[in-house]
Formats: sequence, C-alpha cells, structure tokens
Amino acid sequence: MSLLNELWSAARPSAPGKFLYAGDQKLWVRGVTYGTFRPSADGALFPAPAIVRQDFAQITAAGFNAIRTYTAPPPWLLDVAADY
Repeated sequence: MSLLNELWSAARPSAPGKFLYAGDQKLWVRGVTYGTFRPSADGALFPAPAIVRQDFAQITAAGFNAIRTYTAPPPWLLDVAADY
C-alpha cells in the first residue's frame, strides 16, 4: 500500500490552514489533467478500463497523485483511481 493510500485511509484530509493534512501529515497534491477524450463509438467519454489502468500506472510512476477530469468520470474510473 502506498503512503498516499495509507494517509487517505487513516483520516479524511482537512485544511486547518493553507495546507492539506491527512491526520497530522501534510498532504502534497501533485495533479495532472486526464482527458478530454473523443467519445468512442458507444458514446463512452473515457478510454476502456485496461487503458485507464495503464495510464494511471504511468501517471503514478511520474510522481503524480491526483487527476483532474473535465467530464464527470464513471464510477469504475473512480475505483481504478483509488487503486493507484
């Protein structure tokens, strides 16, 4: 389990000042945008789950721990994001 997952499971992040904290540890958000994608033939606004997993693995390897989407993600994408 990554440090970020441990922090999220330990305590809900809070902002007692100008920084975010998970418990008593400072939470540094390093984000990247994900999307917008051309809709697929069936109208899906995000790539297939296998591709999203590959993308999130690369995003994590690059040192990012947050994503921003411009369209509301489906629930399965949030589950994949929680894994990374």
